Amino acid sequence: WSSLRRALSSSPQPAVADNEAAAVASYLIRLQPYLGQVERVLMEEWPAALGTGDLDEVQATVERTMPVLVRARDFLAIEAPPPMFGVAAPRMRGAIDGYIARTGCQWRYLPACYPPWEAVWQQWRRWRASGVWATAMERIAEMIRTRHGRTATPSMVMIDGQTVRGGRAGPTFHEKGGRGGRTNGAKRSVVIDILGLPLAVSVESARPHDVSADRRLLDATLPALGTVKAGVADRGYRGLGKMTAKKGIRLDIKAPPKGTAGFTPIAPLYRVEHAFARLGRWRRLSRCYEGSAESARARLEVAALGYLFARSRAEPA
Repeated sequence: WSSLRRALSSSPQPAVADNEAAAVASYLIRLQPYLGQVERVLMEEWPAALGTGDLDEVQATVERTMPVLVRARDFLAIEAPPPMFGVAAPRMRGAIDGYIARTGCQWRYLPACYPPWEAVWQQWRRWRASGVWATAMERIAEMIRTRHGRTATPSMVMIDGQTVRGGRAGPTFHEKGGRGGRTNGAKRSVVIDILGLPLAVSVESARPHDVSADRRLLDATLPALGTVKAGVADRGYRGLGKMTAKKGIRLDIKAPPKGTAGFTPIAPLYRVEHAFARLGRWRRLSRCYEGSAESARARLEVAALGYLFARSRAEPA
């Protein structure tokens, strides 16, 4: 509160002709009385009451000043700040993470409650280029692992991939591949730990073999993890043996028991299938609608980050 008040007193008044600056000035003028009242309560009245050591005095002071805090809270809840000085960043993230990725909405159909779609798209490009979602994935996964009493980085990872159809009519990176070369789309690869947490993802055209795609993903991921000593994959990834042996990683290839037909859950690889199923609930991932591999990878990272956040809420410390 004190920092906001100092900013108000030191900031020059914007020109009224500038509509956005005028909106910010009007909002700050309406906010200033609440800032002064809250600062007086938190910095003067409450410390004075606590200094007396009298619990009755403290209770009386809290009851008398609580309406001031309630009015300030209601003002902030009702009157949203104008989208300037970075205030719109949370709404940008909500538009990208919570709406477009979750519902599959196109940019131009973004609801009016969010910033203009052109601004959201430009911010999307900046975050995509900076790798912000990949970094966030690493941090949230480390936090969840620590809650489970494990080290921040895993000693064993699982690798798998899936081929999805492309849903874009214009220029795209999609190529035919997958089983029998019949799927014109993209190949998604993911690295999962023993808890089923996605640690890293990649997307490229469906044409390369799974081994080639995951080899590139592991080359980019393993140096950041550093502690991986073992890897688990299904029998389609036998070709990773030489690469993992050079890096000092023992590759364990899992296969269904002999005589079984159809899909057979294999421990612990069923955790990978579960993660793919959860990511598939994000409608933007129902097909690959992106024009570039970079955008497709970022979309998958956004969904993986949303899954990690859901796990962090469902598995509190």
